[in-house]
Amino acid sequence: MLQVQELSSARYLVIDISIMPLSLADLEELVSEIASELQGLTYEEWLERPSVDTFERVWRGEDVQVEVIRLETKRDYIQVGIAVDDGSSRFAWSPVGRSIVIPR
Repeated sequence: MLQVQELSSARYLVIDISIMPLSLADLEELVSEIASELQGLTYEEWLERPSVDTFERVWRGEDVQVEVIRLETKRDYIQVGIAVDDGSSRFAWSPVGRSIVIPR
């Protein structure tokens, strides 16, 4: 949160870092963690999941939106896309993402 406080005749910009949005590195670390978790599922388990799944996860005290999409289902593998964003405008148009391949 940014706010301007006036003390005497001078102005000071006060930044509350407790509510600063997550950094790109934070979101990349989160998408890597989720990718590792999802790679533990088998090909058959992926076939039983919905093709699109969205949920929220709390990461370092912030709510983060996660979207998991089955991009491609082939006889030998399934390709899955994972995207995360913290809801801030800087990642709204281009969330942090990763693609993983689940072999049969």
